Amino acid sequence: MSQNMLVERLKFAKRELTALKTAHSRGFGLLKIYRTEYKFSDIPGISEQSYDAITTIKFSAKYEPFPFAYLEGDARYYLSGALLTSMSVEQLEYRDNGYTIVFTGRAIYSPAANLNKMVLYSTAPPVSISYNWS
Repeated sequence: MSQNMLVERLKFAKRELTALKTAHSRGFGLLKIYRTEYKFSDIPGISEQSYDAITTIKFSAKYEPFPFAYLEGDARYYLSGALLTSMSVEQLEYRDNGYTIVFTGRAIYSPAANLNKMVLYSTAPPVSISYNWS
C-alpha cells in the first residue's frame, strides 16, 4: 500500500468518525414528543363497561406524515396480581397518506377503578380524535 493511499484512508476514517460523533450528539435529543390525554368521561353517551374500540386520530399536515405514535391507558394492578388497563391497542393502521392513525383494540371505562383515560404520545401534534366503540 502506498503512502498516499494510506493517507487518504486515514482522512476518510477521520471524516467518518467526525460524522458519527455529530450524528450521535444530535440523535434523539432533538426529537419532540407530544403528549395528549383523552378522558373517556368526555365521550358523549359512554357508560361504565368494556368496549371493542376503534379510535381514529388525525395529525397536523404541517408535520411529516407517518408520525411515531403510542396510545396507552390507565393501568391498575389488583391483589390477585391481575393487570387491568383502560386501553389495549391490538392493531394500528395509517391512513390519509400517513396523517391519520386508526387504533383498534379494547377499552374499559370504569371510574370506580380509576380507568378513565388514555394517553397519546406522538411525534406530531394531534388535530382531532373520533371514537367508534361498541
